[in-house]
Amino acid sequence: MEKLTGKVAVVTGAATGIGSATAAELAKRGCDVALITRKNRAGLENTAQKIREMGRKTSLHIADVGDREAMEGLPDIIEKEHGKIDILVNNAGVNLMGELEDVSLEDLDWIMNINFWGVVHGSKLFLPAIKRQSWGHICNIASLQGLLALTSHTGYSATKFAIRGFSEALRGELSPLNIGVSVVYPGLIKTDVVNAARVRGDDAAALQKNLGTFVDKYAMDSESCARRVVN
Repeated sequence: MEKLTGKVAVVTGAATGIGSATAAELAKRGCDVALITRKNRAGLENTAQKIREMGRKTSLHIADVGDREAMEGLPDIIEKEHGKIDILVNNAGVNLMGELEDVSLEDLDWIMNINFWGVVHGSKLFLPAIKRQSWGHICNIASLQGLLALTSHTGYSATKFAIRGFSEALRGELSPLNIGVSVVYPGLIKTDVVNAARVRGDDAAALQKNLGTFVDKYAMDSESCARRVVN
């Protein structure tokens, strides 16, 4: 708790789900938080209101983490707004379901740009600001499917395995600089990811419905996941 008090955190995908809950949990533990989302301004405003009610400072930013040009200017904007950046949570992500023969190359580009390149863009572009502090941390949200791949999730699993390898290598590079790197592998979490997923194939509707039902019945709530992320 003492280590987080007064720190400035950046959270991507902060409008809903794990990102929103993690931003609120960081604020609860004493952080000011910069919030990033691709297009859900209303969700970002809801997250920001929770943070303000805790007496912490927040700022809102609309950017697609998969868009390099959109991300390049954000670190300077956020650092000027908050004075520094200590923590980065690369949480933004999407889902793609369907067998490989049914998904398109455009679908695979889409999920790779957001899930993997979003982590790379965040880590690369925010690192100089984090290095200016005496302590820092980068937390990348992967998935259980970054450890164990499931059928009908080739693209999704590929991005999460990629996050794992990228993060493990980065951890070794940044350890001497007193910058930690964590990877979190959530299982089923109650978020909008399933409902917002691209689903391909003749059984697409049934696949999405069945997974959604399973999530509703067995998944962990976002707040419980967020506490584990921040811990």
